[in-house]
Amino acid sequence: MISKGYISILLFAVCLPIWAQHTITIDASLDDSSQTIDIQQHVLFENTTGTPLDTLYFHDWANSFSTKKSPLGVRLEENYVSSFHFKKDSERGRTTIKDVVDDLGNTLLWNRGSEVDILYVIPSKSIVNGGSFRVNFNYSLRVADDTFTRYGVDKKGNYKLRYWYIAPAVYDKTWQVYSNKNANDLYQAPTSFAITLTMPEAFSLSTGLDVV
Repeated sequence: MISKGYISILLFAVCLPIWAQHTITIDASLDDSSQTIDIQQHVLFENTTGTPLDTLYFHDWANSFSTKKSPLGVRLEENYVSSFHFKKDSERGRTTIKDVVDDLGNTLLWNRGSEVDILYVIPSKSIVNGGSFRVNFNYSLRVADDTFTRYGVDKKGNYKLRYWYIAPAVYDKTWQVYSNKNANDLYQAPTSFAITLTMPEAFSLSTGLDVV
């Protein structure tokens, strides 16, 4: 095998655009030397909730690796995954958000609250029912070691990416937000994806999406 390794992208809530509630566009670039991915992500949020929305919630499960005290860290400790707790913070995996803006470039207020893998964004205007709003994220992802949850980067340098992007939460009478506890159960609305991935030539790509 000539290639150094592979990058496997696993996505959920993928649907044909005509049925999609949201549209996510991602421009990602892998730096293999630091095991980080720089990401420009655009989320077109369609409000089909039946009520105006003044706050949008998102799952950032890639950041659940960032601290030993996260719900994921506690669950791994309960399951005797000691390697997670012996890793340095810089080696454990995290999301670093650089800015969040609207389509006009206006900075949007955002925060993580008490849980590191759930964040909220305040739109620059209330989103009426039937309306839409675009949130633009600029962030970097330090890919976690795959020994924790079987997803991430392995010892051979292969990348198995799951729950690696910021995902809109579902609103069903109330926001359905919850932390990653390694149960592989992220609840998402139907979403269409368009991803541009820049990676070293030594890698090959595996994904369920159509590759252009």
